[in-house]
Amino acid sequence: RRNKIAAYQELTIEQGATFTSNLTVDDSSGDPVNLTGHTGYAVLRKTYDSTTSNNFTVTVTSATLGEISMKMPSANTAALKPGRYCYDLVVANNVVNSSGDYTKTRVLEGIVTVTPAVTTSTGAG
Repeated sequence: RRNKIAAYQELTIEQGATFTSNLTVDDSSGDPVNLTGHTGYAVLRKTYDSTTSNNFTVTVTSATLGEISMKMPSANTAALKPGRYCYDLVVANNVVNSSGDYTKTRVLEGIVTVTPAVTTSTGAG
């Protein structure tokens, strides 16, 4: 049996801007994972053991093609201090297993760099 290791991807979030990242979850053969009946969760923390976190909104956009969207609204990114953070993305099957829990798989992890905003006005123009 082969253990799946989460993919590693570095991301950049622009402070004060809406963040969106679209990705495809692939198996060890490179084929898309069918995410029917799965829910995604993603969290951003300053360090791995930080007690505070910022949640991404995760949406399975095409279950059969393994496609997921990870977003954070501009109001949330505006509150982030520039610097380096860590994050991960977990998918959970919505069926309880024999242990009384859901099967959870970390599919993506990495470092996020938050770049500082120059324009802080919320108005256009």
